[in-house]
Amino acid sequence: MDGQRLNFQILRIIGILNTSSPAMRTIYTNGACYRLYELLHVIFPEAEPYLDSTSHVVTKINGRYYDITGERLLTKPPIRMDAVDIACAEAASICHLNVTGVRAEPWPQREEMIREIESLENEYAE
Repeated sequence: MDGQRLNFQILRIIGILNTSSPAMRTIYTNGACYRLYELLHVIFPEAEPYLDSTSHVVTKINGRYYDITGERLLTKPPIRMDAVDIACAEAASICHLNVTGVRAEPWPQREEMIREIESLENEYAE
């Protein structure tokens, strides 16, 4: 599949998500950005998770970056997520719906997550 067709398909999927509910953009820009990567990865196995300069997860597919707003043209190079970043994203409480809208909880601190992973590794090693 050529790059233009692939880009069109990715943007179409993102568009379908965006039009499924007015809350989608809020959800996927306030804590669930990694979940969007996971969804895109199921459809496009070559997808890779990256962090932009604001620690927002963007998905790299075929040399292009995407989030719920569509294709992202980044001014600073994103950073490929490592195992700790991914563990933090997977462990995060993604969002809480309440009367004021969607509110995301912050990700656990990276250092705390590293200590927790090391503790679990030590526990299983014994």
